[in-house]
Parts: sequence; C-alpha cells; structure tokens
Amino acid sequence: MNLPIPTSRSSWSASERLARVRPRPSRRLLAWWSGVHGLAALGLALAAVDPLSRILALGGLVIHAHWRFPRPIPELLRSPAGDWAVPALDRTGLRLAEESRDGGWWLQLVLTDDRGTLVWLLLEDQLDSGVWLALRGEVAGGCQIKSS
Repeated sequence: MNLPIPTSRSSWSASERLARVRPRPSRRLLAWWSGVHGLAALGLALAAVDPLSRILALGGLVIHAHWRFPRPIPELLRSPAGDWAVPALDRTGLRLAEESRDGGWWLQLVLTDDRGTLVWLLLEDQLDSGVWLALRGEVAGGCQIKSS
C-alpha cells in the first residue's frame, strides 16, 4: 500500500511537523554573542590599564566567548501521544511543562520526567516556519494535535 507523501512542508499536519524537531545554529544568537563580546573587547582595548592587564583581560574574554557559547540543541522527537524524547541524552517519556514560554521570536521549551527537567531556549531562525508555528501552538496549548 502506497501512502501519499506531502509535497510541501506547509501541507503537513502539526503532528508530522513536530515529530522531529532539528534546531539549526542560530544566526541571531551568533550576531548577538559576537556583538556583546566585541563591545567588551573594545572597552578593554580602550581602558586605561597597563598592557599586561589588558592582554590578560582580552585573553580571558576570548576564552569565555569560546567556552561559554551555548551548545547546539539536540534533536527532539515527539510521539503522536504527546511524549517527547531526546535520543542524544537517552531521555524518553518527557512531558512539556507549564513553565514553557512563547516570547514571539523565542521559545523556552521545558521538558520534564522522573529524572529531572530539561530547559532549552529556541530562537525563530533555528527552525523551519512550519515547525516553528506548530511548536508555538504546542507551547501555547492551542494546537490540536491528533493521535493516529
């Protein structure tokens, strides 16, 4: 039996769009991170301190910018029943918590289970528009996702 294959992502149901959430690196976050650390570096470069202190502070800033950059968000899977899983962390049976928030261009995704809570900040430019809208609906609780 051959099942019809949707030709465009916009024709997929919300359940199909949320079955596999694969966030890309955010260009918006990279621009903000670079700008903040660039301004800090400029401030240190113009500070009236001795050269050794300036070099040490700039080195610390570069190390901080590299080590503290947010890690990529792993792939998230959602079952038709509403459970979430994060295979990269070996976590299954996660539930979307009420603490999840929609900020318009960002989502705070909070998933919980018996082992604890996972929290991620997703930005709009990390997901395809159909997945973004379906995820916003899921977080808002207004998305009617049917189980098959």
